[in-house]
Amino acid sequence: MGAAHISMIFHTDIRWLSRGCVLNRIIELKEELKAFFQKERHDIFIKLLENYTWCLKLSYLADIFTKLNELNLSMQGRLEGIVTSANKMKCFQRKSAVQKDDVSNFPSLQQPGYNGLGTVKNLILNHLEQLREAVDKYFPSLSTEKLDWIVSPFELADMAEELHFTAIERDEFLDMSADSTLKVKFEKSDVTLAAFWHGTLGEYPNLAKKAISLLLPFFTSYLCEQAFSAMATIKLKQRNRVLSLEDDMWVALSTIRPDIKSLCSKHQSQVSH
Repeated sequence: MGAAHISMIFHTDIRWLSRGCVLNRIIELKEELKAFFQKERHDIFIKLLENYTWCLKLSYLADIFTKLNELNLSMQGRLEGIVTSANKMKCFQRKSAVQKDDVSNFPSLQQPGYNGLGTVKNLILNHLEQLREAVDKYFPSLSTEKLDWIVSPFELADMAEELHFTAIERDEFLDMSADSTLKVKFEKSDVTLAAFWHGTLGEYPNLAKKAISLLLPFFTSYLCEQAFSAMATIKLKQRNRVLSLEDDMWVALSTIRPDIKSLCSKHQSQVSH
């Protein structure tokens, strides 16, 4: 039928991210699905796809799950910390809002033929409010105001007295805030927050240790999930008799990539007899 896709995606409970993909695929193949259901005489599904209100709900769910998926993926990574993740969560709360009939944050609701939210508007607003409350419930400590000095150390020099520093930490903070060379280094896009503060350990040890101790805790279970995925990959059906995974896990989770060519050059390959 000339569609952009050749198959549907099925939802699985194991893969939470599949929910958004399933809903988007239904929207993209809506006309093809209607033709299929007409051929198979599934009238109940045809009525749903032709129901304006039902399609609005479907489009909203597709968009909100897509945003949740994007948020989830953006919070994965070894360098992700409490400051960056909390800021992303707060940004998600602000962006996921509908004012009057403004649906600019929800692209699926802007498709041709969709003229306003109609009776679904209150339902969407209520769901977004419940979503906001759920975020506040599960992440009660999203406030990062006490950590602003870590993110913007050169802009908060005048607030040194309000940052609950010790005398030594305050003096180091004031000295660092006046360091123009360090400011240029901080503003470089290729320098991460953790790398910057680690680089100040020699000159401003007390302040740097305080910043690193606050940046160190992980905000998500990414590293645990990465280890589990590595284990599942190593212990395949064909290798289910493998008893010790310790050495394989070390190699899989290490950030140091082995030089295979160099290792192979030090050993003689088995020659044919």
